[in-house]
This record gives sequence, structure tokens and C-alpha cells, in this order.
Amino acid sequence: MRRPTGCAYHAKPVTAPGPELAAGPPYRFWPTPARIRLARLFGGTPPALVISGHVHQYRLLCLDGTDHLWVPTTWAVLPDHVQPVLGAKRCGIASLSLAPERYKNSS
Repeated sequence: MRRPTGCAYHAKPVTAPGPELAAGPPYRFWPTPARIRLARLFGGTPPALVISGHVHQYRLLCLDGTDHLWVPTTWAVLPDHVQPVLGAKRCGIASLSLAPERYKNSS
């Protein structure tokens, strides 16, 4: 049995709920070919957790068995006319406690 895996990077979010993904501009989320390549890297078993930065908002989504954690920046909140509200617009950090079979997010 494979142990849960995760992926962390500083870039735009991998994905979002279907309607949001379809309505968003092409620069907001990873393009479909990149999402497919990432899925292949995990050998068909989705990672338990994907952490991304760069969004200036905090958000935790569970999509297709994967938790997607958006970690906010520590320096700025972008105005709504620059970036739509998709999560909680706030500055801050996220603290993760990792264990062999789970993780705990507190922000």
C-alpha cells in the first residue's frame, strides 16, 4: 500500500471546482496538460495534499480526494478589482503538522 504523498510549490493553484476552473482566466490555474503531467507523476494515486502559494488568499478545498491548501502571502492582500475573492483574503502563514497517515492544518 502506498503511503499518502503531498506536493508543495510556490505558484498558482493546480485546480478548482469545475465551474470556477471553467470561468477563470487561463492564467489563474494550471493548464490542463500540466495537471495531467502532475497526476502521472503520482502514478495514478492522487496526493493527499497539494500546497500552493502565490494566491494572496487562504483556502482549503477537497477535490477528488486531494486537499488543496492555498497559503496566503505574508505581505499583501490584493484589492478585489485586481484579484477576485476565491478564498479568505488575508496575510498570514499556515502551519502543518505532518504524521505518517495524516496532517493537521492550522492557520
